[in-house]
Amino acid sequence: KEGAKADAIELYEREHEETGITVAAYVKKHHLPTSMNKSLSVAEKGGWRYAKTRTSILTRASDEEYKQFKRERKRGKVISPFHHMEVELYRAIAQHRKKGRKVSKSFIKITAKKILMEKNHSLKESFKASNGWFHNFCKRKNIKFRKRKSGKRKSGEENLPEVLKFLAYLRHRVLPRREDQAVPPDYTPKWGRYPPERRYNMDQVPLPFVVSQDSTFTTSDDNDIHVKAPSDSLRKRQFTMHLFTNAGKGEARDGYTILVAKGKTDRRKKTEKMAWHKDVPMLFQKNAWVDTAVMRKIAADFASHVKKRHNGLPVLLFCDNLVAHLDEEVKNILAGAGIFLYCLPPNLTETLQPIDAGYGRSVRLAIGRLLDEWLMEEENLAKWEGSMSAAERRVLTTHLVAQATRETMAKDNMRVGCFERTGCLIQMEKTAEADKLITPQGITSVVVVPDTVGDEDDANVQNESQSPEESLRAASDEIYGESSDITKNDVVVEDAVENDDLATEVLCQSWIRIDDGEHEVEDDTCNE
Repeated sequence: KEGAKADAIELYEREHEETGITVAAYVKKHHLPTSMNKSLSVAEKGGWRYAKTRTSILTRASDEEYKQFKRERKRGKVISPFHHMEVELYRAIAQHRKKGRKVSKSFIKITAKKILMEKNHSLKESFKASNGWFHNFCKRKNIKFRKRKSGKRKSGEENLPEVLKFLAYLRHRVLPRREDQAVPPDYTPKWGRYPPERRYNMDQVPLPFVVSQDSTFTTSDDNDIHVKAPSDSLRKRQFTMHLFTNAGKGEARDGYTILVAKGKTDRRKKTEKMAWHKDVPMLFQKNAWVDTAVMRKIAADFASHVKKRHNGLPVLLFCDNLVAHLDEEVKNILAGAGIFLYCLPPNLTETLQPIDAGYGRSVRLAIGRLLDEWLMEEENLAKWEGSMSAAERRVLTTHLVAQATRETMAKDNMRVGCFERTGCLIQMEKTAEADKLITPQGITSVVVVPDTVGDEDDANVQNESQSPEESLRAASDEIYGESSDITKNDVVVEDAVENDDLATEVLCQSWIRIDDGEHEVEDDTCNE
């Protein structure tokens, strides 16, 4: 009770000095009983000239507040043992938001620990800043998570026949051994030619420099949701993360990230290159896209990686139908390392691609969290709100991406679960227990993989006279339509357009027809 009195007096004096708040507003803000209005009006008319009057009124306010706490406890509401710390924490959040800064979960937890350490609280050793405390604190203080203010043509159920066709072909045509091929030493009836550690997925994830800075915790009276950033243009794509990951667990896990940054050529200073994280290779393209030229370099890097890791054993690589993925030289580079490039059906990448099923988002969220933690340092925050050179931004991004990739790769259950849900980890042997794990996004019905491949798909079995790349292309053409028939009147944009900036980037890699006529947008990839 004495602590509540002292806090009430100290809190009012601080707020009155900073904002000039009246006592009535103070009482209303802190939900004190309205029965005090008469005493407060008398005190306000006196202008708080007498310290004795001020102390007596605030003491009475704290008494009423303490009684209210007791009444709430009787009603079954739990009062936090860290109440005094939470008062300071709420004030810190409000002040941080007044400056237009983002308040993250990390900020709230770290600041709470700092306050307890500064006050030398008796419970500082037992306070863990757990998720349970965090959610209860937000509920008690009415802290909201709000977004900064400033679809597919077919549903999953409608796409189910194409999904089943893909899964059936994978189980009955891709995984079994070929009569004209040597049996891999680790071939099993369960996994076939490709065990989990040799099943990979690659995809691109756009990455702005100002990542995960569009939402913030704030107070209920904060209507102008403003979050500072070095530049508003840095909220748009500055990099593209080209992700590789496999379905292995423990020592069998494998994956890494290649960054594609904006820039025409690689003319960076040696000092900057030495500062990049060694685990994150960086390439350059004028729009930070993965075009054909960039994809050839990525394919060569991955082929070299696979040769060292798997010693020539066959590898299955799932990917979408990006034009750069279908380049003949890219396929030849991958085939030279024993990599079987298996393109997913068009317009189904959200449903069937493991990286789109959660892994890519997890990497990006981890980068945002690490950036929040980096901004907890005063020196870094001053640099962020001041000015950072392009070289400093690139160096920082490589280190954030490296750590985020390492942390996300270590979450085996999440990562492997993405392969299981999409069906990319399907077993060659059909078992109800294994097949029930196949739950693609947007499909609510039970997925029952056909026992055989249909007659129209039987021609997709690899032809002995064809190279692996040619037979793969023929199989994909037979099942999903010949890509060679694509003309400028065909819509080849396969991913949902989320915003105008992404629409511009997608259109610059495609031919597309719109209702009011044909518009030709040329880029390096269009002629292919």
